[in-house]
Amino acid sequence: MKKVQLLFVFLLFSCFVFSQVYKGREADMRVKGADIVRFKDFSKLPNFIHFGDAEHLDKAKAIDLTNSFFEDNQLSLIEKNIQKNKSGDETHRFQQTYKNVPIEFTAWNLQIKNGEVYALNGELFNNVNIVSNFSITPDEALNLALQYIGAEKYMWEDGSEEKLLKTFLNDEDATYFPKAEKVLVPAQAKFENSNLHSAYKFDIYSKNPHQRKDVYVDATSGKILFSLSKLYESNAIGTAHTQYSGIQQINTTLDSESGQYILNDNTRGAGIRTLNCQDTDDYEGAIEFYDSDNIWNNVNAQLDEYATDAHFATASTYDYFYNIHGRNSIDGNGHALWSFVHFSLIDYGYGSNVNAFWNGYYMTYGDGNENITPLTTVDICAHEITHGLTSYTANLIYQDESGALNEAFSDIFGTAVEFYAKPGNANYLIGSEIGYVMRSLADPNSTGKPDTYQGSYWVFDESDNGGVHTNGIPLCYGFYLLSEGGSGTNDLGNFYDIASIGMAKAEKIFFRLLTVYLTPSSNYYDAWFFAMQAAADLYGACSSEVQSVGEMFYAIGVADEPYVNTAYANFTASYTQSCEAPFTVNFINQSYNGNSFLWNFGDGNTSAEINPTHTYNSEGYYNVTLTVSGGGCGSAFKNKENFVQIDPSLPCVTFFPTFGNETITKCNGIIYDSGGPDGKYFTDTHSSLTIYVAGSESIVLDILEFDIEEGSGIECNFDYIAFYDGPNTSSPLINETKYCNTVGNPGIISSTGEYITIEFYSDSGLALEGFKIQYNCINSANPPTPIFSANNTYSCDGYVEFVDNSINNPQTWEWNFGDGEISNEQSPTHKYLSSGIYTVQLKVGNENGSQTSIKTDYITIDLPEASQLVPLDNVCIDQAFVINQNAEGELKWYDTFESTTPVFIGNTWQHDAISEPVTYWVEEFYGSETYYVGSDNYNTDGGYFGHPSYIHYLIFDAYKPFVLKTVKVNAQGNGNRTIALRTSTQEIIAEKSVFCIDGTQIITLDFDVPMGNNLQLVGLGAPDLFRNSSNVNYPYKIEDVVSIKASSASSEPYNYYYYFYNWKIQTYECTSARTEFEIIPHTCSNVEDISLQNLSIFPNPSRGVFMFNNLDNLDFEFKISDVFGKVLLKGNSEQKEINISHFANGVYFVEINSESGNKFVKLVKQ
Repeated sequence: MKKVQLLFVFLLFSCFVFSQVYKGREADMRVKGADIVRFKDFSKLPNFIHFGDAEHLDKAKAIDLTNSFFEDNQLSLIEKNIQKNKSGDETHRFQQTYKNVPIEFTAWNLQIKNGEVYALNGELFNNVNIVSNFSITPDEALNLALQYIGAEKYMWEDGSEEKLLKTFLNDEDATYFPKAEKVLVPAQAKFENSNLHSAYKFDIYSKNPHQRKDVYVDATSGKILFSLSKLYESNAIGTAHTQYSGIQQINTTLDSESGQYILNDNTRGAGIRTLNCQDTDDYEGAIEFYDSDNIWNNVNAQLDEYATDAHFATASTYDYFYNIHGRNSIDGNGHALWSFVHFSLIDYGYGSNVNAFWNGYYMTYGDGNENITPLTTVDICAHEITHGLTSYTANLIYQDESGALNEAFSDIFGTAVEFYAKPGNANYLIGSEIGYVMRSLADPNSTGKPDTYQGSYWVFDESDNGGVHTNGIPLCYGFYLLSEGGSGTNDLGNFYDIASIGMAKAEKIFFRLLTVYLTPSSNYYDAWFFAMQAAADLYGACSSEVQSVGEMFYAIGVADEPYVNTAYANFTASYTQSCEAPFTVNFINQSYNGNSFLWNFGDGNTSAEINPTHTYNSEGYYNVTLTVSGGGCGSAFKNKENFVQIDPSLPCVTFFPTFGNETITKCNGIIYDSGGPDGKYFTDTHSSLTIYVAGSESIVLDILEFDIEEGSGIECNFDYIAFYDGPNTSSPLINETKYCNTVGNPGIISSTGEYITIEFYSDSGLALEGFKIQYNCINSANPPTPIFSANNTYSCDGYVEFVDNSINNPQTWEWNFGDGEISNEQSPTHKYLSSGIYTVQLKVGNENGSQTSIKTDYITIDLPEASQLVPLDNVCIDQAFVINQNAEGELKWYDTFESTTPVFIGNTWQHDAISEPVTYWVEEFYGSETYYVGSDNYNTDGGYFGHPSYIHYLIFDAYKPFVLKTVKVNAQGNGNRTIALRTSTQEIIAEKSVFCIDGTQIITLDFDVPMGNNLQLVGLGAPDLFRNSSNVNYPYKIEDVVSIKASSASSEPYNYYYYFYNWKIQTYECTSARTEFEIIPHTCSNVEDISLQNLSIFPNPSRGVFMFNNLDNLDFEFKISDVFGKVLLKGNSEQKEINISHFANGVYFVEINSESGNKFVKLVKQ
């Protein structure tokens, strides 16, 4: 069908572990009009969709697009908030629900600029499996949650705490007493699969011990699933003599009662207030700090000077986020920022007063001890307040990697605020002014923290919520590298050299990353992907800033290879052939990472436009070239030979009129609906087009594309196309049928003489993609008419069978398959070697001349990805060796990329000796599978149904193409039934009439089902087949294959099941794209080779600790990689053991390199 233009600029990403990124045309294959699409493993719904300039959506259509991914119609979205960004765009945040119950940790962000959605991102489920129900009461669940916490005293039991909360929120009904919130959650605080528990969520804040947690109670069993911490520890103008920041200007208020100044700033948001707890744990009893002359030099034994530090630090944090990032406090709406100083943490249950925390509402500071001063420094204050910002934006789960990122952003912005507030005295140390350096962003190892992802000092156990205060430091180090630059070698042995982009740019990238793109369960790989996108948003896809961000993630060990930002050139056009000049071509730029373009149209004319329109004034064949310049991305060049063809032998192009009648007299050509190849047909039209070729024996129409609104019943009474065997619409109606999606594509239509008339009618309602018709006149003196089809237009093994149906005595055939290959066979079988969408062309001829038929974007090849092949590094010259690959499918080995005959088939190959490098091209074969799916309740709880005005069907998603072999039906009476497979727009894909006997039987369909959403299996006419109306349990699904998810019933679609039971489906046999596999033999000397052969690793398998058996004291280096080839650990022969206890269970590979050669060992960690 007709294609939407694609984006011309986007980031070229490397392959991200646990995710898949598609770009350009591959992205458009998955989401129409998208230029970047990213998926994560836990869901089939995209994690990120980015549209180009040519394809923006309004908000309603973006929500409809999102809903189209849901397999279950009871999944939906609720809007949470709208965030206005300083750059002028907006982020509209949504959460997913199932049956109106929120799914915890899901998030979906619509990125909107100028009223149009240009990107969507987040983490949603395409389907869910609810493993428990709401059985116990909320009160029962609360009792279980309180038993789990086991506190001596809770905040709601303390009157002063309750009173302070009401005052702070200005809400007399506010209370700390936990309220039950119904949610759906995974078994752990992370997404691994679609299994969700019905749970009660309680926000429980205890005073003794002091802790605040969200507790999740399974609503069936009462089991505590998990808990998550919500405590983050670690308008007069006055002059403040602060302890940490010197003399600073602060905003205060003159208290009318006392006549003195107090630390109350009403100029920022809803206010900044600093209060004195007088070394108690009584918030309600806190009093004001007073100063008579508004010169706050109150240095005393009570450490009151630290109060002005807290006040100045809080104001500076507010100013930083407002002035630098345009955000009005942490919530974007002026959230009040209160600080309680001189708070007795010891009385509150802490072991000492060395702490500060943000409790979700306000800051609390202890006074330290004899060695450590109060924690009211700018960096610590900003750190804690940033936790509040995070809770209102990304809301990162405070556990494992997402919790580490949560802490990292607090350190990053704590540092940034310090440089903003006191640039002359700022540094990259957290806590340096209190007498205790907690963390260093510039040199993490110096404080026992990692500078490399999963490197030295990384916390692999569950302590500190999975190492949240430690494992975020590599990202902090990355911020430092971007701000200041730096070089070195990380814990993976990778050298890096990062050019500084300055803190002013780095902080903007990290702020956009946090507040626009990240979601609750984001991890380091998400941070990598979206930091690149944030940098591109701010500075351009080919900017030095993007390059530096990419290099930074390599430096900290997240990216497994150096980042290279390259330009890519490609283009297409809606139609490029014409029978006559002048001929206007609309070019569509499919390039990316380019900021300037130079077109050469092949006729002496050029253009620098992005998507130019050019008119050719002479017949000929024209080469078109596009040169893309991408600045920091370099340049790229694309040349397409004979791309534009203007030749009298080619079909002429006609657009259907919108009113009246037009006549064309050409013998052959293409007819588009009124919307052309890229748009939908016009509404409210009624017109006709007559083709008249004098002396023709017949006019033949081949309807290549067809999508016209269906009627209300069995007739086409809204929009339709009709064909008449004569000069006008009064001539006989061919087939006595008017066509729309209800009836389906008419295929081939022909007249009995030299005239044929086409009528098109559209009402004022819905408009669809319309039609594309190729026409040819038949005459013994004319060239043959090319007509062809393919047995399968979608292939996952690359093979496509083409069938020639040309008429008028063709003698020669010239096929162009769109991949550079051609054939002169009449009906060839062709194998495509790469995934893609291909345009196919057939030119047929005889002694009277030739004609050409083109089907644009006709064949879709989607080859599966091959398994990662393990390289061989221990092959010796002139010695036989074994190739052993642990691939999922069967491997076929070829000696060239183009070869059709494999030299070997299998995953284990006893290979002959070689003396020189050998290269093979390997493809992986996946056999077909047979499944059964659907309801089996075909004779109870329902009745027979069939009425021609009420067409009913089952709605299903096909995640991959398959053959629907058979279904079971229960018929009332003998007779023919018509069964059809339709698209979501009710265009018929396949149709079959079958004779049914009275009663139950299995009928054969053999429908080729394409990949798609909301497909329909329909009983046309009045089928009189059994419809189930009770005990229906949607969805009926086979994971990764199909999901039958609803019926067409206008009310209660989940309570009815129409007609077709016990589907038997068979997947296609698939073959991956070919990958190159090179074997390089090495010289292996006898003595040293014996030492290398004697080197072994034991025990293997192991629980994680492996020993080297190195009796010959061989010197060597080694590196350990995962199955994806990512290097995880490096070492040498000085190490006597390998400890990978912290790695996940599975297979790893050790590559051992020595002067005598290389050796490859597979490790199994159990």
